[in-house]
Amino acid sequence: MCNGCHSGNRVFQKRVDIATKMGVHVVAPADGLVSEIFYDPNVGLMIKINHGYGMRNYCGHLLRTAVMQATMVKRGDLIGYVGIPDEARACVSITP
Repeated sequence: MCNGCHSGNRVFQKRVDIATKMGVHVVAPADGLVSEIFYDPNVGLMIKINHGYGMRNYCGHLLRTAVMQATMVKRGDLIGYVGIPDEARACVSITP
């Protein structure tokens, strides 16, 4: 349980928010395909990586991306930079 990102309501999240400074590098957690880069009104700029076997990862709260859609990435590759000045954190969600 934690406070909702914008509402302040207590909600269950299936993600991990990592507090850090704006501009910090965000790296790919595992090998995969950057399948989408999009804007979400609650999380801002996001990258979706498909890792295969039904596993996917979403990284949000980004200032900008360092990859393009349809790019293959390796674990540890730079994929973006932490952003959103009032909420400098990286949002990671891995779902089967």
